[in-house]
Amino acid sequence: MAEGPEHAALCQLLTEPKLAAALTQIVLREGAAADAPSPEEVEQLRADRLALLEDAVAANLGHAESSVLTYVGEEARESRVVKSIPGENPRDAQKREGIRVLEADVVWVFRRNNTEPLLAVIFEPQTKPDWERWPAWVSYKAQMVTQLGRQGHPDCPVKLIAVTLAPATASWAAKGWKDDQLMFKPYVVHPENIPVVDTERAAKDNPALAVLSAAARPASAAVAQAMSVALESLPTKERLHFKNLILVLVPEEIRRMNSAFQGIESEVARAARLEGRKEGIQEGRKEGIQEGRREGEEETLVRVAIAQLQAVFRRELSDKERQVIQAAGAEQIRGLLATILPALKDEQKNEESLQILLRKMSSRDLDGPRQSL
Repeated sequence: MAEGPEHAALCQLLTEPKLAAALTQIVLREGAAADAPSPEEVEQLRADRLALLEDAVAANLGHAESSVLTYVGEEARESRVVKSIPGENPRDAQKREGIRVLEADVVWVFRRNNTEPLLAVIFEPQTKPDWERWPAWVSYKAQMVTQLGRQGHPDCPVKLIAVTLAPATASWAAKGWKDDQLMFKPYVVHPENIPVVDTERAAKDNPALAVLSAAARPASAAVAQAMSVALESLPTKERLHFKNLILVLVPEEIRRMNSAFQGIESEVARAARLEGRKEGIQEGRKEGIQEGRREGEEETLVRVAIAQLQAVFRRELSDKERQVIQAAGAEQIRGLLATILPALKDEQKNEESLQILLRKMSSRDLDGPRQSL
């Protein structure tokens, strides 16, 4: 399934060890409350799980595993030797030989002394509800359990964590999935439980978490300011890496309203121009960066518009309604966010007004008469 810039940006963030550890601590705490029946047992289970993670953190924060989990199909025996063609990607060779390859987004295995696995965590960024993720997630966890078992660690716990910046997607993921034999509920990291990083000290200690916190709360001046100060203390390459992610994760409209975000786009563009000159491909690189930024900003505009429409009209948008917004174009969506929604009166926040808005967006007529709302 093709994923957008926001998904790719979250995946890059989750490869940061301190961020992976911080988010894992969140689910261990919340999981203890869900798994233990009494307050005393909650505290004991929480302490046990956090001690387990702290052991791993002390031992160099864990070891990043390959995010490719392989399932051997009926038509291909496990002992079968997969012969690859010279220059062929091993993954393509596996597929050619009848082996289905399942790709989790980011997998971390926390180990004691870089040997004994203490905890395996599969991070899955999710930008919207998608029923196809349920069987995929079940497969990822099952294959990770199998992989650890074959390595002699069948009791190593495996957690799958969905990470999202969209409240509606968080609610969808938290409901879980079941059929007549199986119930599966991922842990969910979302804007409500992502830590608030609003001090310079905390932001400098974990810059990736500071970026995620700012993306989850882009309207918070304190969070954005702490992040901005922390990034300025980083080496140039690392600072630009994080700022590129911010351009994807925080919509342009919100960046314009918060002074802490200002200057990020110009610095990234300036660095890209310099790099382009060094490589002798300045114009091509500039056009590619601009095109990528436009695509990323349109994705975030769509996400913000859908979230705000759902909040104003107090219901989930259908797939068809989401497609209308996705097809509307950046200018139409900017008009919706900047002028139409803020001007709606309480008595206009009804189903009829929503359908009128969607029809106008479909016909690209948001600039026309608005008396019918």
